[in-house]
Amino acid sequence: MEGLLAFFMESAFLGLWIFGWKQPVGYRVNPVTHRAQLTSIVALLTNSTVLAAWPHVFLASFLVAGTVVIAASAWHLARSSDTALFRPVMRLGLAVTLAAGIATAVTGDLQARLMDSQQPSRRRSRIPPGRSSRSTGPRSVAAAAGLYRQMWRAHLAGQGAARPVAG
Repeated sequence: MEGLLAFFMESAFLGLWIFGWKQPVGYRVNPVTHRAQLTSIVALLTNSTVLAAWPHVFLASFLVAGTVVIAASAWHLARSSDTALFRPVMRLGLAVTLAAGIATAVTGDLQARLMDSQQPSRRRSRIPPGRSSRSTGPRSVAAAAGLYRQMWRAHLAGQGAARPVAG
């Protein structure tokens, strides 16, 4: 159990250290080794990027857990084993998955907006040529499927990626 806890703690802090560099704080560059060294764990843990990412990851874990509960309940219900127990468990899993899915989407949107404000150059690099930054892309599943088919056909024809048509 101790090894498992150590693994997850190390992974969590490595994630904070590596992915916290989207908005670097609490470090200095060592003039001898030319490497970044952590100088303030408090600055790292209270970084605005971390404060936006942590709830997103936390809620996503509930989304995964709810999905696992749904799958286990569905398996037991399909086998008609202990339906009195697994029917309410299935409902609980569905409720948790729905709530966590919505919350994960909202926190992901907030995190993306924060990234846009902190690193506007990353946003500009994602906008295809000929499209404005306000364009929302295809407005329906059918339009998105048509765009995908157009790009795939161009790829197969050896023309490279087709430029999406606005509208």
